[in-house]
Amino acid sequence: MTLDELAGRKHIELVPEAYRDWAQQQYQDLAQGNTAYVESFALSANGAEIPVEIRAGRINLEGQPAMLFHISNIQERLKSEAALRQSEQKYRTLVEKMNEGLVLTNTEDITLFVNDSMCNILGLTKEDMLGKKTSEYLANEENREHLIQKEVLRKKGISNQYELKIKRQNGDTIWVLVTDAPYTDSDGNMLGTIAIITDITDRKLTELKLQESNNELDAFVYKASHDLKGPLASIIGLTNIAKEEIQDPRALEYFEMIQKSTRRLDTILLDLIDVTRINKATLESKPVHLQSLIEEVINSLKHQPKSEHIAFHINLNGIQSFTSDPKLLRSIFQNLIANSINYHDEHKAEPYVGISARRSEEGIVFQVADNGLGIPKKLRPKVFEMFFRGNTRSNGSGLGLYIVKNSIEKLKGSCKLDSEEGVGTTVTFTLPYLHKQEEASEAVEVAEN
Repeated sequence: MTLDELAGRKHIELVPEAYRDWAQQQYQDLAQGNTAYVESFALSANGAEIPVEIRAGRINLEGQPAMLFHISNIQERLKSEAALRQSEQKYRTLVEKMNEGLVLTNTEDITLFVNDSMCNILGLTKEDMLGKKTSEYLANEENREHLIQKEVLRKKGISNQYELKIKRQNGDTIWVLVTDAPYTDSDGNMLGTIAIITDITDRKLTELKLQESNNELDAFVYKASHDLKGPLASIIGLTNIAKEEIQDPRALEYFEMIQKSTRRLDTILLDLIDVTRINKATLESKPVHLQSLIEEVINSLKHQPKSEHIAFHINLNGIQSFTSDPKLLRSIFQNLIANSINYHDEHKAEPYVGISARRSEEGIVFQVADNGLGIPKKLRPKVFEMFFRGNTRSNGSGLGLYIVKNSIEKLKGSCKLDSEEGVGTTVTFTLPYLHKQEEASEAVEVAEN
């Protein structure tokens, strides 16, 4: 409406008829100063009803008392509020119906909110948890210290993900995966922590049973390998004696075949023992002089057939020592360099094996590269599998690269293999820093370079 259309009209005429009695009372309250704000409806120029807010105040107009009304169209605001309520209801329903438990705490770790799934997981009511620290309903003697450490991190605003073994209200033991993160206000000030709790009991029990089975299998393999070593050594010894005493060429040929097979079986048993040792081993962290270790490995392998024709190149880029497990590190280089020797290309004029190392932010990146026979593309995905042999000329057990992969994973590292048939093979593996001071000093050197 225009000012001319409004001039001289009573305010009640601007209100839909159905609301006029109520509006008249509201206007009287406004005029008497009993209230200064009211929401109502008004008529637009085309007669449509629109929601409005009315604010009133007393004024003096040309010496006469009067009322000043401020009327605003609140249609868009009400739509936004309705959309917000709908959104809040949608997310509240989502939170309540989700399978995972949800916990909201303040900066003192006091529980402000839990959903129904959290109650179901723990066998508690909301009243058992609200207003209490999470440690009061999650902690037990087994995990209390662990929870205290995580609480310290949460108060620093550090996100976490960890597994937790807890007891339900009925005494049952369950495993949960806790994923928590800080939540903040618009200025970045920490308000508390939001945590998602996932029941992983079934998965954890399966893992524990699998681990138990693996331990039993490792123990069996280790014992069986040791038990077979004695008779196998006797067979090797007896064939040596027989070869010295027997003159018949055909018989000597048979004994040579027996000896070759028993030696291969002996290699397999030694590698199986290595596998079980790696699986059961506890990491021993020591500074390792890399140049010395690699040279010792190369010298121990120079007795292999035709290894004298292979050139060995070592480039450690100034890295003298690295904190790691010496036995596992030796096993990695022993198997990789032995593989490069076994699969070198006799037709190449200058066969070589290159061993290099460089620093990175993640750790030390090692490479063992050769210009040997290479591996066919279709076989590459299988090279780290147990008992895999990519070449019929190999007399090995097929466990070398499997041992390498297990050793690297035991050291929390990663590895990859690149190979091209007729060109050569490169194995790259990264081992993380096990010593914090070493990690810091290496990081400085990487930054400087």
